[in-house]
Amino acid sequence: MRACNNFNLHNQTYVIMNRNYLLLIVAFLFSNYAFSQTASVQIIHNSPDPAVSTVDVYVNQGATPALDDFEFRTATGFIDLPAGVELQFGFAPANSSGPQDIILSLDPLT
Repeated sequence: MRACNNFNLHNQTYVIMNRNYLLLIVAFLFSNYAFSQTASVQIIHNSPDPAVSTVDVYVNQGATPALDDFEFRTATGFIDLPAGVELQFGFAPANSSGPQDIILSLDPLT
């Protein structure tokens, strides 16, 4: 499992790259962060590398992917996730059997 650099900036767009294998843009929009119990998150898969053209996305090492078979050049709508807690995103090859297949893990983001 590889880890990326720690990104602890609020109200920013995070660009995650790991040796040209994976480029994902995770946009964290913490509107009304102090008053909200959820954060709106959008994930965009923008890696042209054929080795990761489709991935499974895990949040906090969940037993099942939060995004299953997430394809290149696709984006989620805004997903509500808990605000004010650490979220760790992990990426595994498509059709993974669980979080043990994660090949790229980000440092936790808050």
